[in-house]
Amino acid sequence: MGWNPATGRLDTARVEAVATVVHDSLRQLSFADGRTVTATADHPFWVQNTGWASLAPALTTARYANGPAQLLQPGASCLVFDGPAALTSTRLSKVADLTQCGVLTYTITRLSRGNVFFANGLAVGIEGNKMGGGRPAKVRLAAVEP
Repeated sequence: MGWNPATGRLDTARVEAVATVVHDSLRQLSFADGRTVTATADHPFWVQNTGWASLAPALTTARYANGPAQLLQPGASCLVFDGPAALTSTRLSKVADLTQCGVLTYTITRLSRGNVFFANGLAVGIEGNKMGGGRPAKVRLAAVEP
């Protein structure tokens, strides 16, 4: 499942390319609804009323976004795909540095359509591609966490 930031609509997309990369510096992001995601500091997440954000916004802007990415901080309300065509949000509650070195990771680098996919339900951008839609779309949420 993909998402179009320009229209705020869900869309189907086929994964066309995946890359494997060895990383020495990963973060574990924990969210209020109990989900967790392991990511690099520059990996972009879609934040409600903000647009793209990451733990390293300067790197994200250089590597991914057309326009500045914002700093992703605890309390940010991230976009979530939560079942049959339902978009909701969950708040980032904690970021932890992981101490493992040389971790083999996999990431999507090309979709058949669009550049946003859902990792553990969270809207994230594909790796290594300048992403459009740096400005937030008006997104209709099925339910928004307080």
